[in-house]
Amino acid sequence: MIPFAPASEIDRRVEIRMTRQKVLRCDSPLNRYSLTFDQLRAIALNPDNSVELISKVIGHL
Repeated sequence: MIPFAPASEIDRRVEIRMTRQKVLRCDSPLNRYSLTFDQLRAIALNPDNSVELISKVIGHL
């Protein structure tokens, strides 16, 4: 299982789903972005740095 922040730390309005393009999409009122499996793997392998990694990924989109 990939470690994620507890639900209390996540905007409950965020909808996460796996698409046929093998990309994890996150759609919320404020953010729309996609993560590839390679990016998810980097986050999963470095759970202590996941917030920083996600910020870098979103910053490059």
